[in-house]
Amino acid sequence: MSKIKEFIDFFQKNKKIILPFILIILGLCTRFAFLNYPKQVVFDESHFGSFVNSYFIGESYFDIHPPLGKLIIYAGARLGGYKEYVGETKGFDFEFNSFYNEVPYLGFRFFPALFGALIPLVFYYLLKQLKLKDSIAFLSALFPVFENSLIVQSRLILLDGFLIFFGLLGILFFLKAREKKYNSKILIISSVFLGLCFSIKWTGAGFLACALLIVGFDFLFFVYKKRFDLKSYKKRLKVIKTPFLMIFFSLAIYLLTWMIHFSFLPISDYDLKQNGFDKDNSFIVNGYAKLKYIVSHHKLMYTSNAAIRADHPYASKAKKWPLMQKSVLYWTKNNPSGGVAGISFMPNPAVGFLGLIGLAGFVLFFRNITTDFSIKSGLFLGYLVNYVPFLLIERPLFLYSYISAYIFSLILFALFFNFLIFKLPKKIGYLLCFILLALVIVGFWYFSPFVYGNFITQDQFYERSNLLDFLK
Repeated sequence: MSKIKEFIDFFQKNKKIILPFILIILGLCTRFAFLNYPKQVVFDESHFGSFVNSYFIGESYFDIHPPLGKLIIYAGARLGGYKEYVGETKGFDFEFNSFYNEVPYLGFRFFPALFGALIPLVFYYLLKQLKLKDSIAFLSALFPVFENSLIVQSRLILLDGFLIFFGLLGILFFLKAREKKYNSKILIISSVFLGLCFSIKWTGAGFLACALLIVGFDFLFFVYKKRFDLKSYKKRLKVIKTPFLMIFFSLAIYLLTWMIHFSFLPISDYDLKQNGFDKDNSFIVNGYAKLKYIVSHHKLMYTSNAAIRADHPYASKAKKWPLMQKSVLYWTKNNPSGGVAGISFMPNPAVGFLGLIGLAGFVLFFRNITTDFSIKSGLFLGYLVNYVPFLLIERPLFLYSYISAYIFSLILFALFFNFLIFKLPKKIGYLLCFILLALVIVGFWYFSPFVYGNFITQDQFYERSNLLDFLK
């Protein structure tokens, strides 16, 4: 008994170190396990791998997303020895389902896995910033650890891990700045991360919108406050300045990523002529040509995105996403003994169910949840901002576009559960936490073959697929 007591005392004294350390280890294990498998080009690795390859061979490429995600992957590929490989072979074509063979492809997957592994840690600190109990923050941070779909997006040459990491980090620092009466230095740090977020994909702007909505609620609070003394006036002025500061630095970071992009891939002669410049024009030196080209390039990005109309067997309607419909099969393979392997964007049903409970519980008990009104309103609207626009899009969409809103639903669940747990007897609260964690871990384990591409029998493969259809 004395040793148990010593362990408990040690844990209580060092939990600020132990809990984050556990999240880091679990995040790394779930993301980096079997990272070299499959040794084939999986799903959109064919696109993003090819774009990254363009930086090495000096050829321009067009993508509907901003360049930062590809630049980060480029850094990993370079560290992994791909530059030397290109020098010997002139690069790899990243054709879908082709084998990597001698290609040093792990460097391409390294940074998506690393950033994805750190998401639970940032999630934990964000919940701590929202004044949740250590135990509830830690339990809730285990959900993204064992969320199958998040793991899949982090183990391949994909961009969503970067987006979620930067977005959560931006919100975390924004809340820290707000706590310190909108401290300008911390706000700039927040704005940098939020700018990095939508430099991955435009949809990352939903995180910036969440922060600005919280600022908006604070401004309304000050407007309708009856005090009009000098101190109150200075607070209002600081709140008014905040959105301009955040937008300015976010856009500056966004523009900087494009400048870095063009430092690797100079604008082609054709594109210069299209924008009214000659190759030897002196204006090019001051970057004006690049700025004009970026504007025209963004128009093309928007129109190309909107013009996608081709049907796809795994496309789904946004209205079905909160119910986790429908999964997207990335890769599949059969072996001679009759086994089947597959990798799929397939959420952990237990975590997805908790996201739904979080949405419902947060709305029903909104007034009772003790979090600051501006923050809880902003976070709920953050979910809507990251979800509702997809309801208005007519082109084919995929479930992975729900990933940002999904993260917000898990934040809302944590806030709701933190309120609920205090209303329950302590023993029942502990039991409920244990049950939730057990369900999440079992869900992760049962559907893990679709994360890591492990071979299972055809019966097991279709059993899991059919169970998901039943749950949905």
